[in-house]
Amino acid sequence: MTTTILMPEFTVSPYPYFFMGSFVVALAIASAMLRRDKIPTQIIVLNSMLVVLMSLFGAVMYGLIRSGFSKGILEVGFSSLGGAIGLLLACVIMGVIYPEGKNSLISAFIVVLPLMYGISKIGCFSIGCCRGIAYDGPLAIRYHNYVTQTGSVFPIQIVESITFMLIFSVAYTMYRKKKELITPVVLALCSIGKFSLDFLREEHVGKVLSTNQVVCIIFLIISALIYIIYKAKKGDIYNGT
Repeated sequence: MTTTILMPEFTVSPYPYFFMGSFVVALAIASAMLRRDKIPTQIIVLNSMLVVLMSLFGAVMYGLIRSGFSKGILEVGFSSLGGAIGLLLACVIMGVIYPEGKNSLISAFIVVLPLMYGISKIGCFSIGCCRGIAYDGPLAIRYHNYVTQTGSVFPIQIVESITFMLIFSVAYTMYRKKKELITPVVLALCSIGKFSLDFLREEHVGKVLSTNQVVCIIFLIISALIYIIYKAKKGDIYNGT
């Protein structure tokens, strides 16, 4: 017998709490990591403020660009992928302002990036946005506000959340062990994870590649270039290793 889970109908959307909560948790962890790397407090505070502003800006702009600017700011909502792009740009900008701590600033937020995404996806799951493809198998989800339009759907948001929490665990372990190449490895894992799981989202139906997947391919190429550049600087490529 197939088990379908009927989600509650919320009077007040819980999504904003998960969305903002992802920032609070990520900033707390990243700040602790940066203090461990002896980054000045004022730089940590400035970077955190820039990360919040750029993430929100990126989250909205990505949605506007995807819609061809045919929708208003309130209609497009917040895009997690756009927020990630804004976050990374914020760290790069702060790295230019404070070059002595560039590697620490980028590494800290690269580590917490999948955690932010994982937490925000729980918010998406609670209200049914970014929902999965039509699905009637085990653990299928049915939303009150989408019953007549979609029926039961695959719980893609929870699968994404678990996947990116695992990526965060890998990233944090690499950081604690002072492993090099955190940035390209985590970017690659996030890109591959997001690219693969996007096939199970409703908005992918009827498309060869979604906009999200194209962006993931770009990030994967960037991660490969970062790896090549790093190895070239160490001389490993020229030494044939």
